[in-house]
Amino acid sequence: MAKKLTPYELFITELYGFNREFENSSEYVTKRYKNYHLVIVKEQGLYILKVSLIEGGFSKETASTDLSKLISDGIEYIDWCVHYG
Repeated sequence: MAKKLTPYELFITELYGFNREFENSSEYVTKRYKNYHLVIVKEQGLYILKVSLIEGGFSKETASTDLSKLISDGIEYIDWCVHYG
């Protein structure tokens, strides 16, 4: 079950342009970047980044304890996909 993000974690995600969302008492943050949809969820001390193509057909999930690095790596991955993949 997703854990609630702390004010600091929300601040970090807002710096990267994520928006706060709620669903069935779970809290997460989302962002649209280029043709991709990014979702960050906090579970059991890990941040999980889910990247999916808005049109569907592709998704990737990765986790880390470093929120800022996870976000920047996710955006870098999308940029790579757009330019080379």
